[in-house]
Amino acid sequence: MGAGARNAHIIKPMPQAHSFYPSGAFIHRRSEQIHKPNASTRRALQQAKPNHDKPLRVTYDEDVHVAASCIFVLFVGCSGPQTTVQASPPASNHTETISETIALADTIYRTSRQQSKLLHARNALRAAIDAHDHPYELLWRLARNNVHLVLIDKRHAAQWAEEGRSSGEQASQKEPKRVEGLLYQAICTSLLAQERPSDSQPLIKATMQHAKRAIIIDRSYGEGAALRLLGGLLIYAPAWPTSVGDLEEGIEVLEALLVQYSHDPIGTFLLAEAYRKADQTNDAKRLYERVLSFRARGLWRIEGPPYRKRARQALKDLERVP
Repeated sequence: MGAGARNAHIIKPMPQAHSFYPSGAFIHRRSEQIHKPNASTRRALQQAKPNHDKPLRVTYDEDVHVAASCIFVLFVGCSGPQTTVQASPPASNHTETISETIALADTIYRTSRQQSKLLHARNALRAAIDAHDHPYELLWRLARNNVHLVLIDKRHAAQWAEEGRSSGEQASQKEPKRVEGLLYQAICTSLLAQERPSDSQPLIKATMQHAKRAIIIDRSYGEGAALRLLGGLLIYAPAWPTSVGDLEEGIEVLEALLVQYSHDPIGTFLLAEAYRKADQTNDAKRLYERVLSFRARGLWRIEGPPYRKRARQALKDLERVP
C-alpha cells in the first residue's frame, strides 16, 4: 500500500477565519479520568502548534438559534465513570499507542479549540482506530473531538458531524451499556441536522431518542449531560406536531437538573433561556446574571465566552421589556 493510500484519512488544517457557535457539547469532566500526556505526547502537542496559529476569535451569530445547533457545548467535560486503558504495542505506521493517543486527544480537548490542534487529534485518533480494531475509548473520543471541529470548521462541518455520528454509533454498538458513545452520537446527530436542513426533523427525533437512552444508561454522567441535552432540545426545538419541542417539559427537566447540579453554568444558561421564552422575566434575569458570575476557569474558560456574550445581550434586551 502506498503512502498516499495509508494517509488518506489525514486532513490538514485550512487557514481561514472561524466562528464559534454556542452549540456542541459541554460536559464537566471532574471525575472522569483524563490521561496526562507523556514525553512523546508532549512532543506531538508541540508539533500541533505551528507558528502561524493565533487564538481562536470567538464570535456569535445572533441569527443562529436552531434546535439542531443547540446541543450547545451542553456539557464539555463529563464526570463519567473512571476508565482505565491498557497500553498496546505501537502500530507499524505510527508511534503512538492507544493510551498515548488518548492522552493527546484529552489534552487537546481540555486546553485548545484551535482547528490545527483539533485536526491533529482527529488524525491521531483516526489512525489509531484503524490500526487497533476500533477500540471503544478511541471511538467516542473521535466523536467528542468532531463536535468541536463542526463548530469551528464550518466548511467541512457536515463531514465532521457525519464522522462523529458514525464513530459514536460504533462505540455505542461495542459497549451498549456505556454512555459516552451514545451521548456523542446524539450531539453529532443534532449538529448534522443543522448542516442538513432537509433531514433535520428525523435527525432531531433521533437525537431525542439517543438522549433518552443515555439518561436510562447513566443520568448522572457529565453532571447530568444527557438531561441537559434533553432539556435543550425541549426548549429550542419547534413544538409538536412540527418537532419535539415542549417548553413546559423542558423547564421541568432543567429545574430538576439544577437542583442536583446547581453550579452548572450551561444548565443555568439553558434554564434562563427557558424562563425567557416563558415570559418569566425576573427568573430569567436572575439566572443570566448567575451565568456571568461563574469564574472563567477550567473548561468554562474556553467554552464559556459565547454563553457569557449571549447572557449579557439577553440582560440588555430584558431591560427594555415593559
